[in-house]
Amino acid sequence: MNREEKAKVVEILREKIAKTSAIYFIDYKGLNVSQSNLVRRKVKEVSAEFKVVKNRLTKIAFQAFPYKFDDSVLKDTTALLFGYSDPVKPISVIYDLSKEFKPLKVKGGLIGGKFLTPDEVKEISKLPPVEVLRAQLASQIASPLRTFAYLMSNKLVQFLNLLNQLKNKKMEENKWQKLQKNNFLSILII
Repeated sequence: MNREEKAKVVEILREKIAKTSAIYFIDYKGLNVSQSNLVRRKVKEVSAEFKVVKNRLTKIAFQAFPYKFDDSVLKDTTALLFGYSDPVKPISVIYDLSKEFKPLKVKGGLIGGKFLTPDEVKEISKLPPVEVLRAQLASQIASPLRTFAYLMSNKLVQFLNLLNQLKNKKMEENKWQKLQKNNFLSILII
């Protein structure tokens, strides 16, 4: 690989780093070609990318960003896992595949500019996907509003019932007063 090709690889890496929501550093030593292709295919299904790049070029690409991370993740064989839309799904796929392919090991990750240890990445992989989290959040936000609406409608019904009772009471009083007037008049006439 000549200098121009290396510069192009670094530029492509920078573009990928800039548009990703999460980057994971994966040790893939010991994977054969068919296993590696399967990993790429499974990761692509969740809008992510599994990319093998020379560690030195990866370091150069990261120099353009303010991210601080442990350089030890770029030792030995390292693949980069770029999660573009959801930071959870790609790493969950890797952990699922690592049960079948023992050589796959997570070295660390970057989410929101923060470096994550392998243990922190494992915890993130256990989270539900972003869509599920959004739905849960929306449900949590809507729950008090639904309760409030229910209580308000219940109070409104009670208030309307009270008004109806008052109206009926007034109508009864008016009927009684009219009846008393009519009775008074009939007594006077007699």
